[in-house]
Amino acid sequence: MRNLVVLSVCLLIFSLSCGKKSNSPVSNNAVPTLTTDTVMLVNSTSLICGGNITSDGGAAVSGRGVCWSTSHLPTTALATRTSDGSGTGVFTSNVSGLISGTTYYLRAYAINSQGTAYGNEQVFTTPAQVIPTAPVVTTSPVTDVAGYTAYCGGVVVSGGGAVVSARGVCYGTSPGPTILGTRTSNGYDTGSFTSYISSLNTGTKYYVRAYATNSIGTAYGAEFTFTTLYAIGTSYGGGIIAYVFQQTDHGYNPNVVHGLIAAPSDQSTGLPWGCMRSTFVALSSGVGYGQDNTTGIVNLCGAGVDYAAGLCDNLVLGGYSDWFLPSVNELDMLYQSHIIVGGFANDFYWSSTETSYGYAYVQNFADGTQGQGLKSNTNHVRAIRYF
Repeated sequence: MRNLVVLSVCLLIFSLSCGKKSNSPVSNNAVPTLTTDTVMLVNSTSLICGGNITSDGGAAVSGRGVCWSTSHLPTTALATRTSDGSGTGVFTSNVSGLISGTTYYLRAYAINSQGTAYGNEQVFTTPAQVIPTAPVVTTSPVTDVAGYTAYCGGVVVSGGGAVVSARGVCYGTSPGPTILGTRTSNGYDTGSFTSYISSLNTGTKYYVRAYATNSIGTAYGAEFTFTTLYAIGTSYGGGIIAYVFQQTDHGYNPNVVHGLIAAPSDQSTGLPWGCMRSTFVALSSGVGYGQDNTTGIVNLCGAGVDYAAGLCDNLVLGGYSDWFLPSVNELDMLYQSHIIVGGFANDFYWSSTETSYGYAYVQNFADGTQGQGLKSNTNHVRAIRYF
């Protein structure tokens, strides 16, 4: 009986103990919910990413950012990460220190009191790092060549992976011109450009090539050559260019430019033509015959500077000694360009072309009229030479 009572008491105690309610609270919180943004590459070593925390799981988000690694499913414990504040919503992460040409795995994370949650994984490969080189540039053909000017240019095909800071053409009278010499400046960047070349010397051969410069250095295109034209009025060959030979002129050569150079001033304001013994030794009137006429006159009349042909034949000017008295047509070419050449008087000038025993052609530079003058008369003398 005694044992039965003890057993009943134990059962009652056990029943009361099992039915007693606990005073400890029960938590319904969870880790946050979030997504990972699409990766936006900035360059080969950095990017912009981030995430969107749509739920904090019932507990405040105390930390957030992105973590990345070269292995799948990076975590905050094992991978590199950013720290981008707290709370829910959208956030942006700036990632740097990446290695170019490398595949990475990245995902956003959020931390609350229940643990760390991760967004979806993004996979990306950083671009290989470009090592800059010198630009690639070509030279365009030379066009519109004149006495003092020409056009050229080029195409910057590639900047070499760096910014093109200068481009243009460089030119000179020696092969291999560089930017240390004369050059044009035609902007920057890649693409085509045109260069206007000015202040050239007439009748001169030039070498030209395009150039482009970046942080690595300067590159050059192929070299071209061109020769400027002979421009009337230009100082050249001891005097001033007065005429360029045309196809119908004596001595014309399509492969070599020839012309007349006038002395820069008169050799005399009053001398006779020559000796009266001249018997038709200087009858040629065309362009290209003045030298022959002068030689014939001097051979007949003898050495001396007291007559027009002799004075021109003995003239040494500008380092040249091959001056002569112009034929009548050559004298007319002087008149056609007399304003540009300059220094002429409004008076009569001798030609080397005779019309008869006692007369030779003259030209009035006041109005351009031609006629014949008595060989013993005194008229102005202007010597010329050929180039």
